[in-house]
Amino acid sequence: MRGGLAARVEMAAGRTGSVLAALGVLSVCAANGSGLVAEGATGGEAEWGEPWDGAVFRPPSALGAVGVARSPGTQRLGREEAVDLPVLLWWSPGLFPHFPGDSERIECARGACVASRDRRVRGDLRTRALLFYGTDFRAAEAPLPRLAHQSWALLHEESPLNNFLLSHGPGIRLFNLTATFSRHSDYPLPLQWLPGTAYLRRPAPPLQERAEWRRRGYAPLLYLQSHCDVPADRDRYVRELMRYIPVGAGVAGGAGTGGARRAEARTPGVQATCCTLLTAVLYPAQVDSYGKCLQNRELPTPRLQDTATATTEDPELLTFLSRYKFHLALENAICDDYMTEKLWRPMHLGAVPVYRGSPSVRDWMPNNHSIILIDDFESPQKLAEFIDFLDKNDEEYMKYLAYKQPGGITNQFLLDSLKHREWGVNDPLLPNYLSGFECFVCDHELARLDAERAHAASPGDVPVPEPHIAQPSHMDCPMPTPGFGSVEAIPENDRWKEMWLQDYWQGLDQGEALTAMIHNNETQQKKFWDYLYEIFMKRNQNL
Repeated sequence: MRGGLAARVEMAAGRTGSVLAALGVLSVCAANGSGLVAEGATGGEAEWGEPWDGAVFRPPSALGAVGVARSPGTQRLGREEAVDLPVLLWWSPGLFPHFPGDSERIECARGACVASRDRRVRGDLRTRALLFYGTDFRAAEAPLPRLAHQSWALLHEESPLNNFLLSHGPGIRLFNLTATFSRHSDYPLPLQWLPGTAYLRRPAPPLQERAEWRRRGYAPLLYLQSHCDVPADRDRYVRELMRYIPVGAGVAGGAGTGGARRAEARTPGVQATCCTLLTAVLYPAQVDSYGKCLQNRELPTPRLQDTATATTEDPELLTFLSRYKFHLALENAICDDYMTEKLWRPMHLGAVPVYRGSPSVRDWMPNNHSIILIDDFESPQKLAEFIDFLDKNDEEYMKYLAYKQPGGITNQFLLDSLKHREWGVNDPLLPNYLSGFECFVCDHELARLDAERAHAASPGDVPVPEPHIAQPSHMDCPMPTPGFGSVEAIPENDRWKEMWLQDYWQGLDQGEALTAMIHNNETQQKKFWDYLYEIFMKRNQNL
């Protein structure tokens, strides 16, 4: 739910200027025809940009076969492309899980469909579903009018920050079928980063090896991030945590002042001089931070320093990261079931994740003692004390790696979820989730066609099939909150406060604007900015 009146009033002034400015700039772009435009056979404007005299969005009771007008340039699929099969149209540019060509017959559990990326078939009666990629979906560019016989399907396995429109009810309910990171979506993808249990059971490096790296001056705790300004505001928390991880923690015999000097030299913004030892003790850098965020150390080779390598399973990178006993694993956004390689990779390497991200992460862990949750601690200082305790006590530390032993994965929910998912991660025996979702949509449309035909044959006995509508639980991501401290304590000109709070609530406005356009049977995308402006002004009048 949206925040209270006080929070909304506080945000209104900041949002007004930025939203009105965006409306002014973007409406000009829309009027000039910028943005995504699909060309017809004659090189003219795409069919959804022309005046439309065919079927438009209707109430659920009208979900029968309807006539659809053809605009100039509309292409009907040829007989060689299976004339009687339903068509699934991938709408997002650059995303089409087939090669080569623009259309391909796919065989699924219930039957066959034709997958296409040719937007000119959008108005064809056989085009039963439009598939959208959430990161690329823009309300201002949605295909209008929305046709009564077509389902909208959403694939959004990426971060909530990529499109906050989908975190609000009006945005997610635009779609009929969903594949998101949420377990509640129609085609759930919460374990997209976890290949299987063998990935978790990989043996951890011996503690003796890690102790040797500590003696060479490495910290107990790793932070590897290059995406710094994110809704989860993780750098603000890590910066505070750096104040409290003790210098020389866990090193046999202690690091002494030499360890303090090494930490001092790596602390962001602190120069190594003979007079700054006290500063190093007060603000020790016993978090080794690589990447571009709070960086105090360099990865050992230029290839590893490439940010494209940092999220991969590169063997050289994994060997290097294995030196650390603890990995700070903070997602870029907070949402139930949103879990990425930041969580699973440390577990693969036998490190203990110090985690903040999905509030429901415990549901997915191999046992009830395998990660450290930041939000279980009342302050960064308390968390630092606990990490120090584990770093000095091998027996207690090893309890966090018990899931790597035979029989150590005791979470039946995790085991069942991995066993029964219909897609795989680098599994030659299973489809990837992109192809899997495509077949899921195909099967849904074949079933819907059967239901519509049954109703047409016996309208008095068989009811009109009810449409399936996505629910807020299919995303349902909360408003961003500071990584440390309160919103009130953050200056008004803080980049995080200026960017992410506004972006989150503008997603709600955009979802409401597009919903209103669809229900009003609008045919012109350029009117989106008028709708958005009206909604924005009404909302601010109510504050």
